[in-house]
Amino acid sequence: MLITLKAKLLTNTEQYTKLLCSVEEFNKACQFVSDWCFLSRVFAKFEVHKKMYHLIRNKFSLPSQMAVRAIGKVCESYKNSHTRNVKHIFDIRGAIVYDQRNLAIRRFDEISISTLNSRETIKILFGGYESLDIRRVRGQADLYWDKTNKCFYLMIAIDQPEDVSLEVSKYLGVDLGITNIATDSMGEVFSGKEIKTIQNKVSTLKSKLQSVGTHSAKKHLKKLAKKEYRQKTNYNHIISKHIVQKAKTLGVGVKLEDLTHFKRTAKPGVKKLNKAISSWAFAQLRRFIEYKAKIAGVPVALVNPAYSSQTCSKCGHCEKDNRLSQSDFKCLKCGYEANADFNAAVNISRGTSITSSSSDAGLGKTKKAVAVVTKVRTASHFGN
Repeated sequence: MLITLKAKLLTNTEQYTKLLCSVEEFNKACQFVSDWCFLSRVFAKFEVHKKMYHLIRNKFSLPSQMAVRAIGKVCESYKNSHTRNVKHIFDIRGAIVYDQRNLAIRRFDEISISTLNSRETIKILFGGYESLDIRRVRGQADLYWDKTNKCFYLMIAIDQPEDVSLEVSKYLGVDLGITNIATDSMGEVFSGKEIKTIQNKVSTLKSKLQSVGTHSAKKHLKKLAKKEYRQKTNYNHIISKHIVQKAKTLGVGVKLEDLTHFKRTAKPGVKKLNKAISSWAFAQLRRFIEYKAKIAGVPVALVNPAYSSQTCSKCGHCEKDNRLSQSDFKCLKCGYEANADFNAAVNISRGTSITSSSSDAGLGKTKKAVAVVTKVRTASHFGN
């Protein structure tokens, strides 16, 4: 399967300036093409290329391949007919799409990349938990500028090998919740108390900054939002990795709640509950589990979570009053007592699958989740 690795470019001042000028010129060309496409109502890539390629080369300082990629980026944005009713506006510092003609990964820590007037050799840096095998690099890559950190990142598509899918008869059920982020059917709980304490502090600070409303306050709010997102993403990675490794070790699959319509079940008017429900990235956690399981060869299935928290995992009796509180469950028929989330996780592990996330549809969602910036459409190697 295809995943995306994020690499930081360790540029010097001159390289940084060249890349920034390239990004701005590239997106000016994209806007020029977008304006023409919208007015002329021509969106087919071949037709746009015939009309716009030489105009771009004469009007902008783009090398040949960058001009081609600019046309491709615009045509891709207008690909679906329902997006053509409004003219597409391109951020002056939006991402540049590179391919094997203007980007080469020489070593695991170095790239050769084209700018407007030259080709630069730049060192790259990966996170501590990531590695790069240049033999597995595929397709296109996106260069984007992070305005918060004032640096460039490259999103590189990698062909990640998958283990042979396990043949399983049992599943590890995972119940997702607000107090406990995840609870599995073996009783392990991921509470997230530490990160929730941090989030409460961030939420208080956000309220104060929003009331101020100054430019610096808004700038600080953006930094806080990104910090909070990184914290949630990191914790979701930790949870998903642990669950998948546990399932693989036990030789079982993973069953998750299908929370497609989760927010719609929130009670109208209950502000505190609705805020709590939307405060965690449950969809992201599910996608992380799906793609990690795909790589590990662990089957993942989705089940309907309806009444899983009200049904006794021992006798099957379902009644609303079985759920005494958020944490307590007691069956009114057989007297079985347990943690409510654990009881729900056991029911989920036995639930009938409504869909399998190992299907093509599930894989498509996984690719989108992992490769947020990069859209891979070719299978060719980068140049060596």
